[in-house]
Amino acid sequence: MMLAAIRNLVKGPLKDDYALPGAHYELAVIAWLEACQGDAAAAEAEERARRTAKVKECQEHLDAVIAWEAFVFDARLGMRVQTGLETLKWFRERMG
Repeated sequence: MMLAAIRNLVKGPLKDDYALPGAHYELAVIAWLEACQGDAAAAEAEERARRTAKVKECQEHLDAVIAWEAFVFDARLGMRVQTGLETLKWFRERMG
């Protein structure tokens, strides 16, 4: 994956170190939107499996942001990621 390959290229005193965790956050948002869009033609079990996979993908991207350096996470993305994690928790409790 390209995000993992260029992580070291954006570190340094004159580089924007929040671009990659921001990209992971945006990918998590896309996965969440895809999880929320249903396919009326799909069977219920198939739709549930697709939704579960997208929620898992969303969680993985948010976990990648959390694992980033503390300053980048706290200063730039912390509140957004925390909201995403709370939403996933709510979704899992509701959907079982």
